[in-house]
Amino acid sequence: PLVSMRGVVELWATPDVLRRRITRRRLGLTSDHAHRPDDTAAAIERKLHTYEQQTRPLVEHYRAHKVPVQRIEVELETTEVGLAQQVLAGIDLGSGE
Repeated sequence: PLVSMRGVVELWATPDVLRRRITRRRLGLTSDHAHRPDDTAAAIERKLHTYEQQTRPLVEHYRAHKVPVQRIEVELETTEVGLAQQVLAGIDLGSGE
């Protein structure tokens, strides 16, 4: 194969949690890119639609091909640092050989 996938990390949250996290970001209540122009209600819905149409099928494709998928659930209070630690903890940084 052209590329060999050893694993996939899926960051997952409910649509409600995503809406609330982005709304908090838009209002400047987080340290994460406050006041982004693409954090409008319409943009949020487009992002959720894009996930359902493009990303979810890709994750399912990998699962169907027996590629391990590690799902990390993102909650309303999940911090960027905490999330990064979870992702790194789940990644095998071996040589890939």
